[in-house]
Amino acid sequence: MIEHRHYQCWWYCLTLRDVYALRAAARAGRLKILLLLLAVVLELHPACVAFASGSLPPMPLTAGPFPNFAGCLGYLDATYKEQAAMAMPKPIVTRQGDTHQTILSTKGVDRGPGQQAVYEAEIGHVNRAIDTQFHQIVTSYDWQRFTLKCQGPVFSGSQQDGYDLQGIEQIPPGDPLVIRP
Repeated sequence: MIEHRHYQCWWYCLTLRDVYALRAAARAGRLKILLLLLAVVLELHPACVAFASGSLPPMPLTAGPFPNFAGCLGYLDATYKEQAAMAMPKPIVTRQGDTHQTILSTKGVDRGPGQQAVYEAEIGHVNRAIDTQFHQIVTSYDWQRFTLKCQGPVFSGSQQDGYDLQGIEQIPPGDPLVIRP
């Protein structure tokens, strides 16, 4: 089951479609009326403005059995190196100007006292797409979070997958990531 965290008002919430409608109205010269209406909606129902994200429940991961702590620790180190190799120092740019980048957020393998070790990481996938109709960049982010532990030779771990709400921004003049074919 996917967990969705979002907030809705009983009578109105802004959606991406509403934002597009506001932009179209602004281009048609009706911006003042719509901004006034938007201000009233936000004043009366501040819970309408919220960010949304979703995630799956954590899934258990299995590895091993390991003969000793060194074997389990070696597995954590190998996982860290494998995930670090996936990380991209810069976004990959397509001919259309869209980009993709894989980011690894981690402190590496943390050795605890005795025969304990923990590896926590988040692998994020950042995608930026060009919306030429509205001259904007749409950014999406999805992630995988890992928690891997060794207690002596015993391994335990989990993985959780999720996403964040898309972000929208105007294309800045001279954006180096915007390439036209």
